[in-house]
Amino acid sequence: MASTTPISIISLRTDQDGPALGPRILDAVVKTGFFYLSDHGITQPEIDSLFRQSAQFFLHEPESERVKCQDRPNNTGYTSMRQERLDPTQAGGDLKESFYLAGLARTASGSSPAPPQYQPPSQLLPPSLAEHESSIAAFIEKCKSICDTVLAGFAEAIDLPSRYFVDSHHGQHDRLRLIHYPPAPVSTAASASMSIRAGSHSDYGSCTLLFQKDVGGLQVETQPGRWVDIPPQPGCIVVNVGDAMEFWSAGLFRSTQHRVVLPRVESETASRFSVAYFCQPDEDARLEALPISQSVREKCGGNLMDRSEFETRCRAKGVADVTGLTGGQHLQARLSAGYRPTRS
Repeated sequence: MASTTPISIISLRTDQDGPALGPRILDAVVKTGFFYLSDHGITQPEIDSLFRQSAQFFLHEPESERVKCQDRPNNTGYTSMRQERLDPTQAGGDLKESFYLAGLARTASGSSPAPPQYQPPSQLLPPSLAEHESSIAAFIEKCKSICDTVLAGFAEAIDLPSRYFVDSHHGQHDRLRLIHYPPAPVSTAASASMSIRAGSHSDYGSCTLLFQKDVGGLQVETQPGRWVDIPPQPGCIVVNVGDAMEFWSAGLFRSTQHRVVLPRVESETASRFSVAYFCQPDEDARLEALPISQSVREKCGGNLMDRSEFETRCRAKGVADVTGLTGGQHLQARLSAGYRPTRS
């Protein structure tokens, strides 16, 4: 599928001719780690409905109901404005608030409980979200299915069996995150240096699905110091590689720094809403770097990360050695580093 966008557009349409998903993914993930995904199976009315529910929660749910749902130990529920600081070099916390949802259908009391060792934690929902629990649970399951397809593509891209990564992703730590960036004026040089909507960071897991609306601001660092806008694209989800997959692939797949900047034009000053689905490896999944075959190396040309760069990137993300590292250990370390203590 041809594209003049800053990152590739990859279709999941099953009736198309041409290369399988793996080869089409490979080029995108070794260059930027980002791509748009079209024909993904979630309808625009379903996405619009979730955005309406998110807006209802953030704009109208009483503060008392929000804070009842804070559960940082389980990485679920409400996170307040500036509670998270994704970029440790930034002076203050990020100018946003959010609500994390685990796999509601897969909990012990859900409609389709997962095996006990893979069950997400149960969580308290505020009234405005509890009213739509069944549709939100269904949305989460659709995201999980898309991620399984992407993970199969990741495996096929490096000549592994299609279920190689899927079998280490049962959804225990997956989270759907509703995010609200409040209205803000067009930034000046001074304000931009003091605050940001979401600081520069890489994601922690295997892959992320991002649903955007009509307010821009997402940027990806394609080269050191070079930031490129990734605007909303009709009918597309933004997909990006996370740190766990970068570790697993020995740096072949890039988990790239990205951020959400303050408004630069009047059209970006309104509330910004987004929805992210974070696909995380299982608690005991081992993230040790895989050997990359010579044939895959040749397909990647000069884009393969050398060992020195890979080790430098690991250290920058708080991992001195991926040997023995598990999905649960990595996730907990990154979450602990990114959040301020919950208010009492």
